[in-house]
Amino acid sequence: MPFQSNEMDDVLFLYSLHHFSDPIQAIEEAHRVIRPGGYLIAIVEFRRFIGQERFIHLNEVSMEHIIYGKTHEQNYSENPERFFSVREFEKVTEEIGFEKRRERTYKPTRKIDLLFKTKKILYVMQKFPISLKI
Repeated sequence: MPFQSNEMDDVLFLYSLHHFSDPIQAIEEAHRVIRPGGYLIAIVEFRRFIGQERFIHLNEVSMEHIIYGKTHEQNYSENPERFFSVREFEKVTEEIGFEKRRERTYKPTRKIDLLFKTKKILYVMQKFPISLKI
């Protein structure tokens, strides 16, 4: 991102991490630009089984198509597994340097999500180290 380190108060990822070709790199970049004590706010869709995103995104346009002109088939063949499990997401964000402050689970709303029981969680995570202790 064209921002300096520690420049932003907050970064939002709303249903978007699975669209990045490297979602871990996206989280690392968010960590870089968020100031200490700032927040990462993310609504994340989690996979229930390997290959779930193949079914969910058959009719959706990917971020790579919008940005780079790639088709969904090209995008999928380059990196087919970009959905996290809940444990993977929480482990990755903690290792990168975020501390979970809040989470809220949302019920599936789309028919495809109801069919596959897609789990959606809103996370509010704070970048540490924070020096609020007196």
